[in-house]
Amino acid sequence: MKNTKYLLILFVSISFAQEKYQKVRIHYNSETEKQQIIRENEIDHFHQKNNSFIECEIPEIFVKNLKKSGKIVDIVISDMQAFVQQNINSRNANPMCSQPAIIDPVNYNTGSMAGYLTYAECMAELDEMHTLFPNLINTRASVGTFLTTENRALQFVKISDNPDVDEPEKRILYDAIHHAREPGSMQQLIYFMWYILENYSNNSEIKYLVDNTEIFCIPVVNPDGYIYNQTTNPTGGGMWRKNRRDNGNGTFGVDNNRNYSYEWGTTGVSLIDTTSDVYCGTAPFTEVENLALKWFCEQKNFTVAMNAHTFSSLVLYPFGYDINQPTPDENIFNGISAEMVKYSGYANEISATLYPASGDSDDWMYGDVSTKPKIFAFTPEVGTSFWDSPAKTVVNNRNMLYTNLMALRFLHNYASFEDKTENFISTTNFNFDFSLKRLGLVDNENFTVTLIPFSNNIATVSAPIIFNNMTYNAVTANNFQITLNPNTQQGEAITFIVEVNNGSLTQSYTITKYFGATTIIFNELGNNVTQWTPTANGWATTASTFYSASSCITDSPNGNYLDNKSSNIKTKNAISLINVLQAELSFYAKWDIEKGFDYTILEISNNNGTTWIPQCGKFTVSGTSSQVDGKPLYDGTQNTWVKETINLSDYIGSNILIRFRFKSDNGAVADGFYFDDLKVTVINPSSLSNEDFILNNINISPNPTANAIIIDTIDGMESYKIFNVSGQLVASEKIFSNKIDVNFLINGVYFLELSASEQKRTLKFVIEK
Repeated sequence: MKNTKYLLILFVSISFAQEKYQKVRIHYNSETEKQQIIRENEIDHFHQKNNSFIECEIPEIFVKNLKKSGKIVDIVISDMQAFVQQNINSRNANPMCSQPAIIDPVNYNTGSMAGYLTYAECMAELDEMHTLFPNLINTRASVGTFLTTENRALQFVKISDNPDVDEPEKRILYDAIHHAREPGSMQQLIYFMWYILENYSNNSEIKYLVDNTEIFCIPVVNPDGYIYNQTTNPTGGGMWRKNRRDNGNGTFGVDNNRNYSYEWGTTGVSLIDTTSDVYCGTAPFTEVENLALKWFCEQKNFTVAMNAHTFSSLVLYPFGYDINQPTPDENIFNGISAEMVKYSGYANEISATLYPASGDSDDWMYGDVSTKPKIFAFTPEVGTSFWDSPAKTVVNNRNMLYTNLMALRFLHNYASFEDKTENFISTTNFNFDFSLKRLGLVDNENFTVTLIPFSNNIATVSAPIIFNNMTYNAVTANNFQITLNPNTQQGEAITFIVEVNNGSLTQSYTITKYFGATTIIFNELGNNVTQWTPTANGWATTASTFYSASSCITDSPNGNYLDNKSSNIKTKNAISLINVLQAELSFYAKWDIEKGFDYTILEISNNNGTTWIPQCGKFTVSGTSSQVDGKPLYDGTQNTWVKETINLSDYIGSNILIRFRFKSDNGAVADGFYFDDLKVTVINPSSLSNEDFILNNINISPNPTANAIIIDTIDGMESYKIFNVSGQLVASEKIFSNKIDVNFLINGVYFLELSASEQKRTLKFVIEK
């Protein structure tokens, strides 16, 4: 009888674990209904379309129950496990445009489980790290004497310059797989660890961080649950979430991320239903995995923790147990998390914004200071699915690299540097404008910023600048004065290095600008659309907002954009980049577009519109699977005007068309996308030096004239003035065209003064009518 009962329990358990999961969109009509759907269906991760639906991965039985209850449910993927298998060989990555260049660690390995490491493979990676870098990482060890239900000890390693010695250094914890079906959380951590180890000897910042920090890593918090997924789904796609505690009633598992003590059992959990994925146990810290983490935090006194999960493309921080409960350190949490997501396109937000859930790791690590100091704990929600494809895993790993490095930097005296200077420089004396933002936790420390010439055309630079006693999150602007050699040529690169020193570490930024008189070859002031071809009922001008008076161009001139709208606006005529040295597209923009679903995308065509190429800018983010997956686009909210710049060097030698394309789905609308003062600026070739500028060869015609003067070239020109023979100023304007209207002048002799940069040239002309 006992054997029969055991087999029945085993059968029930395996059947539940192998139940088919589906990706679905569940529609709702109110926030209350949405929270009810989340609560009743144990939905822990999702993408949401405000006031419309949530997209999530749940058991098929839940989908059937939702439909029976009258909910509108769209099936996006009918079998997630099968989908994982079909996408194992998908390996084309689309890295973020603005992400700094990343060289993947050579020792990083994918695994045999849909590209993810099995538990044994993960442990082998830790062992290999120690074999190759014995002076930087210790032999993996057990977290205390704690053993899980299936007799496993949590394994940790420490990365430091003295990994086998406890030193009085700042400490940080990185962990993963609280939830067994989230292998991407572990995979990105292994990637990050290899990156640190391999770059220690050739990257001064990595060396500083490792030498001055004790970096603890627990790649698998829930080994029993993870191995259970391996057993039921050896090729990937297992959806078991909890640990493997025997609940004594034929069910198994407690949610490790609901079993911490802070506000335990109050929201987002099941207190009674032991089959629930969010069953929080009979009391806080009943689970060995949680006790092990608690003991580890009490022993190590961490300052920062990164508790990685999947999915939702977020970085979360406390508090999560209830809505509208920011911590007293909200300014710090928000500031550092905003920097963490700078290149990933992730959103940073308080955990409860997603949904309230009590008893999680972040709330306890930060909120409970009875047995340890507070820990600044963050939860990265990596990627877009529990089992992202190998192609997306590559992107996830790279996106998380900067996030993980920022957590390390946060421990120390760190400042974020930002270049504020235009890319094209037209004078030999110019200011390099920049800003510095303090983000590290160390108070009352200084930064010294130094500019070091790299290219030979830099003659002199001003002295280093010292920033004293910057408060947390403070931003300070300053500039360096740079003088170029007088023989610097058109289109020549100006390259220099900016060093930010915190007293112990020097961070280096290589900056390149380009010298030369610039010419605006396409200039859109936003006052009409005569230079464009818009689709019907789409893009037009509006006077409701603008960067420069009196209007701008938008996709939705009459208010919010509509559901299921697709529109574009493209330049009517080709713009020639033939025979130019450098080229740049710039414009001012702002937008309010539903994040993750609707979008505006900027595209260039160099084959007369046959194909279009999405463009990377400073403010583009990577598109989701509900948009244009992995492509640069604009979404979310940018309420103030920002200047966007697009490097057009890839199209030099071609004729190009420019297109803005807007797309919305149904369910939610917003204000849309606006742009103004759009320009294509180029640097043309010239054999002349800056001292022998192109003004020397300017000619005007006809001369005499009755009503207009034609200047044969306006390359680099800025303005003109007209004087009569008595020296009186009779006209003064900026130059936008090579044709100057002089019809208002009476007969006589006049002088035309042309200005370009710091140079002037005067030409005589005669009016005869």
